[in-house]
Amino acid sequence: MLWDVSASHNKKMTLAIEVELGIYNDCPYTVYTSCIDNSEKKIAVDLCAAFSKLTDTRQASGLRHEIGIVVTTSLLAVMNGYDIYRAMGDFVKRYGYELLSVLHPKKNILPSSSTIRRVMNNIDSNELNLILEEWGIRNIKLKDGDWISIDGKCMKGSMPDNENNLINQVSVFSSRHKQVISNDKVDEKSNEIPKAQELIKKSHRKNVVYIMDALHCQKKTAEIICNSKSNYVLQVKANQKKLLRKVKYTARILPAISKHTTKEKNR
Repeated sequence: MLWDVSASHNKKMTLAIEVELGIYNDCPYTVYTSCIDNSEKKIAVDLCAAFSKLTDTRQASGLRHEIGIVVTTSLLAVMNGYDIYRAMGDFVKRYGYELLSVLHPKKNILPSSSTIRRVMNNIDSNELNLILEEWGIRNIKLKDGDWISIDGKCMKGSMPDNENNLINQVSVFSSRHKQVISNDKVDEKSNEIPKAQELIKKSHRKNVVYIMDALHCQKKTAEIICNSKSNYVLQVKANQKKLLRKVKYTARILPAISKHTTKEKNR
């Protein structure tokens, strides 16, 4: 739960937090804690270092905010529910003290909403995606038998010229870590199936269990997973009548090797 230590609350507590964070009293940010857990601060710093490798299209002269700090700030804002640029500015004002203590920007100044908008609109999404994938490989350690979900969703806020052709993203998600390992955009004239197959090949994961919906119940997808020395759980629907009959028969005569249950919200 977030708790407020503003001017209307205990001044001694406010002063204690200021001293602990090493922030000067003339800093313009309100003291709120916490937008990030202590265990996650190291991850934020690591991500900030990774994002600093992004190509910065801004002129070097007079550059006030490093690109890694801008991208990390926007990421933390979205994770805390501030998912539009104006709201990101409110996030910076609300949690400025804590962001300063974690990110350590130049002159203790954090980016404004306009700066975040300008930087994010000029970032190469493929380059950003590659950095996140490399970070995931380094930091998300999978164990034998881990369940990996693959699914595609239309991105919230995507507004292409053709409203019937929204941006579709396929993600590879670790159920145990509750983290996205990798993701990629579906080509405009394609669908989720070849993109999911491509992500499985690129992941180089062994001895895991891939979970996918009925769209991915394809021979080629199953072959790719088996060739990577992993297993799969694929949904089967009535449009594959022969396969569905075989699955029902097998389920009646053979006991389950393992069981994994998930419950969707609002269902």
